[in-house]
Amino acid sequence: HVFGQYGDNFYYLFNCRERSGCCMRNCCPSSSRAFNMEISHISSPGKRASDCIFAVAYKPFSCQCFCCFCCNSELVLTLCGNQQIKVGVVKHLLTVCDPVFEIYDETNQLKYIVTANGCQCGLICANCCIGKCYEVFFDILDPIDNKVIGNVKRRIPEGDEVITDADSYEIVFPVTSNATDKLLILALGLMIDYQ
Repeated sequence: HVFGQYGDNFYYLFNCRERSGCCMRNCCPSSSRAFNMEISHISSPGKRASDCIFAVAYKPFSCQCFCCFCCNSELVLTLCGNQQIKVGVVKHLLTVCDPVFEIYDETNQLKYIVTANGCQCGLICANCCIGKCYEVFFDILDPIDNKVIGNVKRRIPEGDEVITDADSYEIVFPVTSNATDKLLILALGLMIDYQ
């Protein structure tokens, strides 16, 4: 579920639903498995999410090696309609310590580099951290001058998240980002969650 924030109020924007085979879902770790993520705009309270699909994020199968940061995978985002229109690609790069993601637009131009310090408690021992130690910060960088222009933060678990493996993320978009850039950064949030 994706919510927007205006002041102190939250409003429901999108529903994201994974479509994958039973074997993929139950036998492959989330960072490896292939899936289609249907992104639906919630415009009317009575409509089903499947009636409002406007974008699909496709992640092909990627092989895992030693740890979750040692894989090279990508998420391809397309808009639905009469024709599939490519929006861009989010790539998780092969790195040793610090996780690095790159976001490309529809013309394969690098838009953003996203990285996190690999020494954060929430990355080292994600399953045993509580409180502030659970938070993980990913910086969104401008690829030209490497300035931080936004971020993605894994939030401290609340409610049902405390007893499940669900996570919540908070995204601060770059000021200059347009609707397409924001959709790609939303796909980045999905990719981070699955990786």
